[in-house]
Amino acid sequence: MTDQFKALLDAFNELPPTPQRDPTTLELSGYPHLENVYSNILAFFLDPERGHGFGPLFLESLLSVAGYEAIQDGEEVEVNREEITGTRKRIDLVISTDTLIVGIENKIYHPLHNDLEDYRQHLTKKAKANGNERRVCKILLGLNFPNNDQELSGFKPVTYESYFGEILRRIGPVLIGSKDRYLMFLREVIETVNHLTEGSAMKPEMLDFFKDNEEGILSLSQEVNNLKDDMRARVKALGEILNISDLQSRGINQWPYRERNAFFDILVHDITIEDGFVLTIEACISLKGWKVEVFPRIGNPPKRENSQRVKSWLEMQGRTWKEEDTSSYRKCRLDLPADLPYLADLHKVADQVRPLLKSAMIYCF
Repeated sequence: MTDQFKALLDAFNELPPTPQRDPTTLELSGYPHLENVYSNILAFFLDPERGHGFGPLFLESLLSVAGYEAIQDGEEVEVNREEITGTRKRIDLVISTDTLIVGIENKIYHPLHNDLEDYRQHLTKKAKANGNERRVCKILLGLNFPNNDQELSGFKPVTYESYFGEILRRIGPVLIGSKDRYLMFLREVIETVNHLTEGSAMKPEMLDFFKDNEEGILSLSQEVNNLKDDMRARVKALGEILNISDLQSRGINQWPYRERNAFFDILVHDITIEDGFVLTIEACISLKGWKVEVFPRIGNPPKRENSQRVKSWLEMQGRTWKEEDTSSYRKCRLDLPADLPYLADLHKVADQVRPLLKSAMIYCF
């Protein structure tokens, strides 16, 4: 079985890695695919007077990519959401200016079952109201349009990709006048829609690998879970051997900790020395064996004087402070006997941790 796993890993290592996509704000909110959300966003950016600082950029870019003429300088723009037609149907967005009427049907995932002919008639009637002869622009905005044979009643399909591309092409002159918060939000919206357009982040060759090796991958995955379960069981067993119940009332807290995608498990001990000073002693098991780390937890990074106090305490016990800088803490890794590998007798591991715990409780920091 191990030979099979090795061959599986060798084949896996030949594949290009799947790109990691950081979630956008919209994705974190849980609503990255709702049409109403994007229609509300569009209504804000399409209105030149809403205070975002982009002026008519969004409206002019949309008209341009759809093949319509731009609005004239100084035209008043009114943006309506969910405008009701004579048959009580709703158009996602209707924009009115002095010279044109723009109707936008916005599509993300929902299929196109809208009565576009009814929309067309409503827009035409609106354009001629009060003796006006305004131009009518009909736009169908969406991720993609695979069915080109569908009757669209004059609505012109525009993809978000082409629309955002036009916005980015034109955005330079208005960047200085735009507000930072809306510029950042625009970036988030574009990135979210790009994710929706791309679909799965999985590459076809990676999907084929999983399909062709499903049984072996599931077996390997089970062995990984077995390893993590065994690490957690050994950490919990160490905690039972240490038996700190008599010390918990004096300010020691103990719990297991591990990260999701890592082959290690930790038995953590937090010891409250005084306000603003918590000493942490960790016993960590990994495939390389056991290690013990000591560090002051309070602060990011902790105050240097607290680290010095821990260093002095260790030196009094004949221990050497070997500092390891991490993103959050300045840790000290203690030297342990060479005979503490993964399968070491847990009582021997406890013999390395217990004296530290008891000493920390009585040492005058």
